[in-house]
Amino acid sequence: MSLLGKRLKIRFFTTNTLGSKDSKRKKLRAFVPLSLCGLVFRHPLGKLLVKPQGLFLIVIFFAGFLTTLYVSNEHIFYWWDYAFYKEIADDTSRMFIQNPFQALKAVYFSTWLDYNYYFALPLIPFMELFKYSRLGYIIGLVFVYHIPMLIVSGHIARRIFPSHTYAGWITIFTGALIPAFWASAFRGYPDTGAVLLIAVAIVIYLLDMELKKWRLQLPVIGILCGLAIIFRRHFAYNVASLLFSIGAFLLFFALQRSEKNWRKGLSEFWNVLIKMQIILAFLVLSIVLLAPGLLLNIIYVNYLSLYSSYSLNPFQVFVYFLKTYGVLWFLVVLGFASGIPKIQKVFQLEGENADQKSLCFILLFGVTSVFIWVAIPRQTGTQYMLHVALPILLGISALIVWVIIKPKTLVHWLLTPGIFLLLGYNLWAGLAPVHLVPIPTTLNHPPLYRPDYDEVARLVAYLREIAGGNGSIYIVDSSKLMNDEIIHHAEVSLYGEHTSLRILHSPQIDSRDFYPLAPLLQAEYVVVTTPFQYHLSEDEQKVVKFVFDIFSYQWKIRKDFKKLPEEFHLYDGAVLSVYKRQVPTSLETTLLTFSQMRKYIGRLPGGQPDWILITPSAEASLVYDINGKKHSVTISKDSPSLSFLYAGADPAQYLITGKAKFSDEGCPPVGVSMQVFSLSEPISMLYLKQITSGAGDFVLNIEKTDAIALVLNFQQNTTLSIPLCNPILEWEMSE
Repeated sequence: MSLLGKRLKIRFFTTNTLGSKDSKRKKLRAFVPLSLCGLVFRHPLGKLLVKPQGLFLIVIFFAGFLTTLYVSNEHIFYWWDYAFYKEIADDTSRMFIQNPFQALKAVYFSTWLDYNYYFALPLIPFMELFKYSRLGYIIGLVFVYHIPMLIVSGHIARRIFPSHTYAGWITIFTGALIPAFWASAFRGYPDTGAVLLIAVAIVIYLLDMELKKWRLQLPVIGILCGLAIIFRRHFAYNVASLLFSIGAFLLFFALQRSEKNWRKGLSEFWNVLIKMQIILAFLVLSIVLLAPGLLLNIIYVNYLSLYSSYSLNPFQVFVYFLKTYGVLWFLVVLGFASGIPKIQKVFQLEGENADQKSLCFILLFGVTSVFIWVAIPRQTGTQYMLHVALPILLGISALIVWVIIKPKTLVHWLLTPGIFLLLGYNLWAGLAPVHLVPIPTTLNHPPLYRPDYDEVARLVAYLREIAGGNGSIYIVDSSKLMNDEIIHHAEVSLYGEHTSLRILHSPQIDSRDFYPLAPLLQAEYVVVTTPFQYHLSEDEQKVVKFVFDIFSYQWKIRKDFKKLPEEFHLYDGAVLSVYKRQVPTSLETTLLTFSQMRKYIGRLPGGQPDWILITPSAEASLVYDINGKKHSVTISKDSPSLSFLYAGADPAQYLITGKAKFSDEGCPPVGVSMQVFSLSEPISMLYLKQITSGAGDFVLNIEKTDAIALVLNFQQNTTLSIPLCNPILEWEMSE
C-alpha cells in the first residue's frame, strides 16, 4: 500500500484517537465522510488510483479531455500569434519528414528571425499523428510542455516538503486546475516550455542552495537559463529574476559564514561573484552555440523601444497580474504566509517538516518576477503571466500541504476539499464562455468563437472573385475583428492549398512597424472597416489610423480608388467596405501623402528602413540590414526602373554611396539619378543629378535643405540591343 493509502487508512478507521466520551460524538462528525473515502481507497481500483501510475493516468486523461473539449468548441479564423506558432510547427514538421538535416539547419538559422523554430521539434510526432490539425498542435503543447512543467513543479514541492511524498501530486493536480496555465497553451503559445526549463533549473539549484557540493550544478543552471531565453526571448526577464534570487541567497549564506569577520566576508563575497559569473558564462555560451542570431539581435536591436507601443503604465500591468489569477492570489498569500511560525501557531499548522529556505526562495523569485515585469517590459498577455506560474502554483500547493499534514479540527478536514472545489470552479470561470459563469473569479479565456464566421467566408469568396491571383489587397484594419491575417487564414481554412489572394503585409503598430506608403501604392484593392479597428490605443497605431482617415475623409490619394457597392456586416455593428484602384498614384500625390503621413504619425516608426520603394512592382524586393541603413535591390527585366523615397532621419549631409554588381561584363549600364522635391504645395522638383554606372562604386551628393523629399532612381537602358541582365544595386545614406 502506498504511503498515502496507509495514512488514509489510519486516519479514516482509527477510532481510539477520538478522545474522551464527551467529545466522541462531536469529533465523529469529521470522520463519517472520510470513512466513506476510506472505503473507496480500500477497493482495488481505489488502491490503483493512489499509486503514481494511476495518478499520472488521471492527469493525462484530464489534460486530453479538457484540451479536446476546449478546442472543439472554437469556431474562428485564427490570426497573429494564435496562428503563427502553429504555422511554424507545421512547416518544421513537414520539412523534417522530407529532409531531417535541412530541417535542423533551418531551425538553427531561425534564431536570426523574430521567432525561432526550436519549440516545434518535439511537436513533430503530434503534428504527424493528428494530420497537422489545430487539436494535434495544442495536444502536443500540453503533453510535451504543460504536463512536464507540472511534474517538475511537483519535484520542487517535494524539495519544500521532503517528508511528505504526496506534496508533489498535490502540486500537479493543483496546477491542472489553474486556468491561466491552460489559456496560454490553448491560444497556441509554447511559452510553458520556457517555464519548464526554469523549473528544472530551480530543482537543480534546490539540490544544494549554497552551490558547494555538486560541481556541475553551476553550468547546468546556466545552460538551462540560456535555453529558456532561446525558447522564448521575453523569459530573459524571468531568468534575471531567478539569477537575482540565487545571488541574494548566496549572499545571505555568505553573510552567515562570515561570522562578522570582514576578511572572511570579503572572501565569501568574491566566491559568490565567481559562482554567478560561471552561471552567466554558461548561459551566454549556450546562446552562442545554439542561437547566435538571437545574441546578435539582443546586441543590436533595442527591443524595449521596438515594442514600446505595447507597454502600459506599471499600475495597469500590476492590475492585469491580479485579474489573471483572480481569487487564487488569496490562496497564494495564505500559502506563503503559512510558512511563518507565528501564523502556524495561530492556525494550528505543522511546519517543522518544511524547508523554509526553499519556500522563501520561491517567494523571492515570484516577487522579483512581478516587480521586473511591471517595471520594465510592462506588457500584458496570457503568455507573459506565466512568469509567475511557479510561485503561484507552489504557493497554493503549500497551503494545501500545510493544512493536511496534521489536521486538528473539522475545519482543517473540510478546508482541503473546499480549496479544490474553489479551484475547480475557478477553472470553469476561467475557461468557460463568459455567459455561463455566474460569478467571475478570474480573467476569462473562453474558446474563441466568431458569430460572423459565414460573413467572413463570404468576404473571402468575394475577394477571390474580384482579385484572386491578379490584384494586391491592403487590409487596413488591425483588431481581433478584422486584420490582414484573418483574411489569409480564412482563405487557407476554406480553400486549403488552392489560395489565390495576394494579401499585402501592412503595418500594425508605430514602435515596431513602418510607414504604410509602400503597400498603399502597391494595392489594387483596399479593405476598410468602420468604425476604426485597432487593438492597442489609437496613439500607438497611427500607421493604421492614417490610412483609415484617408478613406474616411477623402484625402487626395483617395481619389485614385473607387468604393465598390458590396458591403459586409461584421459583429458588433461593424461594416466592411472594399475600394478598387482606378489609376496609379502620381509622384506628386505620393510625395504629398508622404509629407502628410510624417506629420500625422509624428515619429519615425521603429521598423522603418531609410528608403521606401514607391514604384509598384511585384518583382522588386528591397533588402536592408538590421539597422535599416544599407539597402540592396535587384533590377529585373520586368521592373527595369525603380524609384525609392528617403524616409530616414535627417542626415548631416545628403551623400549617397553605392555599388552596382553585374553578372556579365556585357550587361547594359544602369542610370542612377537623385531628385530633390519641395514638400510645399504645389510639389516641384528643385534639383536633379544623374550619373551612369557600370560595375563598381557610385557617389551622389547635394547640399542639405529643409522641407524636401529625396527620390533615388535606378533605370536600366532597355533601348539597347544588348540583352538585359539582373544587376544588383547596393547603397546607403552616409552619415
